[in-house]
Amino acid sequence: MTNAEVQHWIKSCLRKARYGDEEKALRSVDRCQRERPGVHLRIYACDYCHGWHLTKVRQQHESVGIH
Repeated sequence: MTNAEVQHWIKSCLRKARYGDEEKALRSVDRCQRERPGVHLRIYACDYCHGWHLTKVRQQHESVGIH
């Protein structure tokens, strides 16, 4: 693996909670969004660990630097 690939692995997999299946990940999204309204999350299947992870959905204003 290149250094860039290792960094991507760390960021997208190793630093995140792993869910064993899609349903568990979806339940976690529901719980997190109830606890923190305004936080938008999505799940994704991980190519590294073959589990599921959560990630924030960037809002349009975040990408242009407006807070």
